[in-house]
Amino acid sequence: MRINTKSTVMTAQARQRLLDQRAALQQQIDDANNIANVERCLHCGVTDNPTFHEAVRRAQMLHSRLVQIDSQLARAEVVADDATLEEVVVGTRVTVEVDGEQETYIIGSDVDSRPHDGIVSHTSPFGRALIGQRTNASVEVAAPGGTTTIRILKIEPVLK
Repeated sequence: MRINTKSTVMTAQARQRLLDQRAALQQQIDDANNIANVERCLHCGVTDNPTFHEAVRRAQMLHSRLVQIDSQLARAEVVADDATLEEVVVGTRVTVEVDGEQETYIIGSDVDSRPHDGIVSHTSPFGRALIGQRTNASVEVAAPGGTTTIRILKIEPVLK
């Protein structure tokens, strides 16, 4: 898979999460704007109205996050979740052997990345080392404690 550096690679699930977040943010922005409008009407002068100023500040903050999400969605390159896999790509579950122990990870996008849940970004050192590799390949990964050799045991789609 060739990844456009200007794109944001993500799974369909990550794209849907962003769309859901966007809808929730838009509702929160609308609510904050409604509060500001009510306060403006109730108090005619807004110079000394903390509720109005807080509602405006909140709407601006939420709008900044909305712009970030819109940017990610505009650059989204959604990868197939159910492809027949011969090599590691975004959206695959990879079982590896590290120091004689088997570990399983999901290779996700920056949007998907949750290392504590076993989902690593394709742009992390670990993800970059695995992308494009095939079953039984051994790769070197730079880790905080030094270089580690990892052998790929199994590659499968996440949705199976």
